[in-house]
Amino acid sequence: MFKDLFCYLKGVKKDEKYWLALGNKQFVYNKGGAFVAKAEKAYNKINDLTEESDSFLFRLI
Repeated sequence: MFKDLFCYLKGVKKDEKYWLALGNKQFVYNKGGAFVAKAEKAYNKINDLTEESDSFLFRLI
């Protein structure tokens, strides 16, 4: 589920200045594309973990 969320977030426009958070409608600012870059970094970490765990499980079988 987190992988899908960060996949979506890394694909949003880097030039957007802010978004409104769901629920409380607080502003989430994207200073210089930093929010999108952090989302992409988080996605890559989750993706690497998923690939490692998949290959580990495959070796066990």
